[in-house]
Amino acid sequence: MTFWSSLLNRMIGQAEPEAQSEERDIFTVRLKALVETVGYSCDLDDETWALRFEGGQVHYLGNLYDAWADLPPEERESALLFLAEQVVHMVKGGDDVPVCWEDAQTMVRPTVRATTYHPLVALETEAEHGNVAHSVTVAHRLTEHLVIELVIDFPNTIGSLDSDLLVAWGVSTERALEFALANLRAVDPDPFELLSAGVFCAQVGDCYDASRLLMVDELRMLPVAGDVVVLVANRDTLLICGEHDRAGLQLLLGAAARASQQHRLVTTRPIVLREDGWHPWKMSVDDPHYAAWHELALREVGTDYAQQKDALDQLHETHRDGIFVASFGAIKRDEDGWERSLTYWVPVPSMLPEAELVAVSGPASEEPVLVLWADVLELAGGLLVKVPDMMPARWRHSGAPDAATFARLLERRVDTIE
Repeated sequence: MTFWSSLLNRMIGQAEPEAQSEERDIFTVRLKALVETVGYSCDLDDETWALRFEGGQVHYLGNLYDAWADLPPEERESALLFLAEQVVHMVKGGDDVPVCWEDAQTMVRPTVRATTYHPLVALETEAEHGNVAHSVTVAHRLTEHLVIELVIDFPNTIGSLDSDLLVAWGVSTERALEFALANLRAVDPDPFELLSAGVFCAQVGDCYDASRLLMVDELRMLPVAGDVVVLVANRDTLLICGEHDRAGLQLLLGAAARASQQHRLVTTRPIVLREDGWHPWKMSVDDPHYAAWHELALREVGTDYAQQKDALDQLHETHRDGIFVASFGAIKRDEDGWERSLTYWVPVPSMLPEAELVAVSGPASEEPVLVLWADVLELAGGLLVKVPDMMPARWRHSGAPDAATFARLLERRVDTIE
């Protein structure tokens, strides 16, 4: 019996169900009709999924659809009216950005994003519209997969805060972040409520509940078992328990699994508050729930890589540079049922994602061998070049490894792919 039982047919996060496509069409038609009923005629750009208005304004529908699709069916009709009002508000000119820091300081808020969010948005924008100039969003890295972004909280919308604006105001990122946190505390200095035994949540309901993970002094005072662990499923969800609370962690696992099926996901990967700040939370491989947490993380990373691959494929097709963008998939092992991330090193110029396992093709007709990513970097790292400023990370190579390198990889093989 081989060490690996089967290569899964699916590649994580790439297929869009037919039902979701029909739902998108319904949303788009209804929203466009509502906008036009108040006298703002617009054209639907199917290619970029946007409404284009006579004055040149363009309103992309992706984020609006995500917010709408996450709602219960009974709330969607009223939400459509609200979203149509938001579109019209932006077409009219939106909210005025404060001209000085004194006017802005009470409006600044922190919001939580995945570290991959802005790089993916920039790449998708470049793929769809060319290398357009865009402002740099002010963000503070919290952990390896979470950042805090500074935004302006307008009465009707939330606007990104770019670095040029801070320079114009003469305010540092650190100073702005202090005010943003103070503004959160001013709304509710005691936002954490008991959800069940040993499990707390933030339920202020102002679109910044996830951001309250920055209230570390208040979090440390909560009566939980061990260091504080939080799950930031989306911007409105912050679940909190102790690191030694098995029942609480299982509750977080269930919430993470549900969030992974919804739009506007921030992350399914919890973080833990140590003495020196926030860190990724890592579960022992011996824990009975390890496989479930690991699979959720794989799907999250796989979705990011799938979106990135779509944009890169579009860019490479435009430039006709012949670079192959390798997919990020999964393989399952018989002995413990875990899924491991997998990618293929094919014998053409390619961009590899970082995966736990790499199926490496030889320079001739050899069958590909399955090798741990760490071993690939050790034995063939000289053939790989990390792509700068790309997140999630990718590595370029020019083709198959040479015979000597492949022979060394063969000695470290985990198993051959049949």
